[in-house]
Amino acid sequence: MTVATDDRAVVERVVAAALEADYRLSAEVRTVVRGVNWTLAAGLDGAPVAYVRLYRPEGRPKAEIAAELAVLDSVVATDRLDVAGPWLVRRGDC
Repeated sequence: MTVATDDRAVVERVVAAALEADYRLSAEVRTVVRGVNWTLAAGLDGAPVAYVRLYRPEGRPKAEIAAELAVLDSVVATDRLDVAGPWLVRRGDC
């Protein structure tokens, strides 16, 4: 998914539509972190059931991306914390 805008409301609508179309997840989407990469919470009545991370695909050094992935890979899953990986969409891609 490519989102070519910095407008919070537009991004939230696009992500909500993609979650519905690709994952059959009907949810309210709200921005949690807005920066170089965005984190959005998806759920109903303010209770997130999923988090979506939008990454800027260009303009970041490979070392920076590798360092971020290393941190995520180092998290040891518990019953209260885990790091999500990519989900396959109904079309079979990530």
